[in-house]
Amino acid sequence: MEWKSFLEDKMIKQKRCAIYTRKSVEDGLEQEFNSLDAQRSCCQNYIDLQEYDGWICLPKHYDDGGWSGGNTDRPAFMQLLEDIEAKLIDIVVVYKVDRLSKSMIDFIKINNYFDQHNVTLVSVTQAIDRNSASGNLHWHSLVSYAQYEREIISERVRDKIAESRRMGKYYGGMTPYGYKRNEQTRRLDIDLSEARVVRWIFKNYLKMRSCGLVAATLNMRGKKTRRWVSVRNIPHGGKIWNLLAIHKIITNPIYIGIIQHHEEKYPGEHQPIISQDIWDQAQDILAQNRHSHGTYSKLRQFAIFTTLVKCGECDCALTPTYTDKNRKRYFYYVCQKAMKYPDHICNLKKISAGEMEKLICHQLAFILQSYSLRTAIIRELETGQREYCKKFVKERSALRQMLKYVKDEDTRQEQEKRIAEINSCLINCQKKIRQSKIDHDIDQFYPIWNLMSPQSKTEFLDSLIEEIRIYPTKVQLFLSKEFYSLKEEISSRLRKERSLSFVSFENERLLFESPISQHRVNGQNHLEMAGINYNDNRRCLLHAIAISWKWNELLCSGSLKNISDLARYVKFSEPYVHRVLALSNLAPSIVEDIVNGNIPDALSLARLHEGFPDDWNEQRKKLGFIIENS
Repeated sequence: MEWKSFLEDKMIKQKRCAIYTRKSVEDGLEQEFNSLDAQRSCCQNYIDLQEYDGWICLPKHYDDGGWSGGNTDRPAFMQLLEDIEAKLIDIVVVYKVDRLSKSMIDFIKINNYFDQHNVTLVSVTQAIDRNSASGNLHWHSLVSYAQYEREIISERVRDKIAESRRMGKYYGGMTPYGYKRNEQTRRLDIDLSEARVVRWIFKNYLKMRSCGLVAATLNMRGKKTRRWVSVRNIPHGGKIWNLLAIHKIITNPIYIGIIQHHEEKYPGEHQPIISQDIWDQAQDILAQNRHSHGTYSKLRQFAIFTTLVKCGECDCALTPTYTDKNRKRYFYYVCQKAMKYPDHICNLKKISAGEMEKLICHQLAFILQSYSLRTAIIRELETGQREYCKKFVKERSALRQMLKYVKDEDTRQEQEKRIAEINSCLINCQKKIRQSKIDHDIDQFYPIWNLMSPQSKTEFLDSLIEEIRIYPTKVQLFLSKEFYSLKEEISSRLRKERSLSFVSFENERLLFESPISQHRVNGQNHLEMAGINYNDNRRCLLHAIAISWKWNELLCSGSLKNISDLARYVKFSEPYVHRVLALSNLAPSIVEDIVNGNIPDALSLARLHEGFPDDWNEQRKKLGFIIENS
């Protein structure tokens, strides 16, 4: 037993070593024995020499080939940190310190990270004792020299690029569309097939005066952007043209034989594709189309929903923009994808900024009418009142203490004046908040909203709403989870008013959804919230159709397996559920007519429950709607 305990005391703990290698460029990595292999071989030999101390080399490779040491965004290095976090590594071995990082700030962060996880850093060719002050100084000096070397190289490269541009050479970067690089002369040669497209773009932009229309026409002709593969074998391009790609070509002076470096322009060695006259005409059109600063500021005043509103169909932002007609400016929102990609089909039409504001304000006004919300507002105001009172009382007591020691008469008068102001503030703060005053302010929501500045409106909306999604047939308001307590009260009010809107809880947010309809009046798209100011028959029909769509969604999503489960879920009989679900098969044109109020006199919900054909044209004929001419 004594010998066994003696041997256990003498046993050496194994130390798991990970070898990290890096090379800044990819040149030479295709060789059978490259720089990364040489670094790993040297580190492997060093670890083998430390075998007596329990060092063992992990088989996993951490190699970053073609990655700069100026930052830590490297795949193998990030994997190394993850394994350190998982406590799989005790020692990190590198050939030189600059293989790990060439940035002093990054190296200090890496060093601290290693210390936190009890990991030792070892450099094979730089044996430095990091446990001493002089060793740490030497260690940081090496990293400083590595950073200095990286910055010197960067300066030389920038100077070389600048000098090349001054000489008219195109140096570095992706070859512009319409040209190809000559590997022998290292100059740009015209690519005849792409050059024809470039000339076509400029020629048609002068006619159409719109980058979006030019892109759409190119896409209809089946043209795609250039296909190319990066040095890391990642394919790019081969996509449809969009507004930004056309704009980039029209604003690039390389097509008139000019090389641009920052703000400076120099004559290039390459041949131009278009003439100076066509270029000048295109730039004049761009200048005319460009939004002025004043217009942008005015646009921001109307676009108070910019950060909140999204297109529900395309899952992208609705972008604020404007158009001029008959010397009048109209501001509206448009789907970002439809604006960027002219070929993209979005059923959500342009929405007037004023119509959007009316729609959202109506929903907010309904939510603000909730009794529990008003109670919460009073509670928050009273809490704020108490906090202000505490601050005033604390300041008053401090001033009173100071008065005992103040001898200067002017200072005493100032402090007494301040104490009087505080007493007046305390009297106002201690007044009880009246429920009637809060009710009056909330009831006057629309007048108050119209008096608010755009910035105040934006701040108010951000405090209530997390997201707004607009669909062709509905609008959804997502409120934060703090409003969850309002769900039952709002639902009860909606049922009493027989409204088509409903409220639910989705992804820890309160969802308030209302059906809407779009129609054109005097050439403008107008939004109308369904369920408001409709006669009973119309309201009843729309309410039933909305329920049928919602129940159909429950079945299609797999939330409920069959109609029997649905009937139990909604607490209605199966025959009734069958009759309601049949309404989801109504022709879209019939639903649109009902929304717009074009309802035959004989049509009622009872008539729909009697049944109708599956064919949409037969439905219109059977239910008494006007037959559309095909």
